[in-house]
Amino acid sequence: MKEEFKNAAREFKGFWPENYSSLKVLARELNGRIAAVTSRENFDTINYRDREWDNLIILDACKYETFEKINRFDGDTEKVYSNASHTRNFLKRNFKQDNHDTIYVTASPMSAGYGKYFSKIRHVWKDHWDSEKNTVLPEKVTEEAIKAHREHPDKKIIIHYMQPHFPFIGEKAESMQSQGSFKGSRENPNVWEMLQFDEEDEETVREAYEENLELVLPEVEKLVGSLDGKTIVTSDHGNLFGKKVGVSPWPVFGHPPNVSDEDLRAVPWLEIDGERRKTTEGEAGDEKSSHQEEKIKEKLADLGYS
Repeated sequence: MKEEFKNAAREFKGFWPENYSSLKVLARELNGRIAAVTSRENFDTINYRDREWDNLIILDACKYETFEKINRFDGDTEKVYSNASHTRNFLKRNFKQDNHDTIYVTASPMSAGYGKYFSKIRHVWKDHWDSEKNTVLPEKVTEEAIKAHREHPDKKIIIHYMQPHFPFIGEKAESMQSQGSFKGSRENPNVWEMLQFDEEDEETVREAYEENLELVLPEVEKLVGSLDGKTIVTSDHGNLFGKKVGVSPWPVFGHPPNVSDEDLRAVPWLEIDGERRKTTEGEAGDEKSSHQEEKIKEKLADLGYS
């Protein structure tokens, strides 16, 4: 708990929104940070690296309850609790160490800078970013993951889809006023902040979020059928749809960093056994590709990260 409090307290260090120009900007920032500092971790969390798997499929920001509702795989889904509420912390707490027996195939720009910790990273977001949808479509991740498996059969693989994380890519998203983003200015709200101040309809956003999961699951099915070994379907963290956390002045939407809330941290853990386990070999990671910081910031803004 002390470590959680220290991490949350760091969020307040130097606190002032970069593009402060309204009380709403300040309120949005402050609400999440108060939730982080005053929430309590009264549940046991997992370390993804310590669990047994050959292939780890990450569905970004997937709530356990939503997965249970829509899941089409056979078998029981265990409810586990992530040790992070944000992708940046998920990577730092689980994989910022030697994973040289592992290939990381990811649609998330948060992976930039982690090349030395893995045998190889396939940054799908660099080559397959959809500028119309402002995200990476799930089929592109599937394609790259199948290639990685064929080229590196002796490696574990982490496959990180962006869905159900917004921007929403289905038909229901078209009925929304706007999904928002931080692109152009931190003042611009993302969809979760719009919900916080009643600027978007909650039912519409819930439906769009669920549809995002419905759209990625067929790709997960296709991928699982192409992989050897034991496959896990899970998430890096969940997502809140309006809950007072700690002493936050307003309900929390989305997934602010360092928030220790049971509903936010609850994620699915579905095990799918293959015909045979992998025999893995490790090799030193090598981050040869360069990442343009401005391009990364633009894509993170599209995904609602400041």
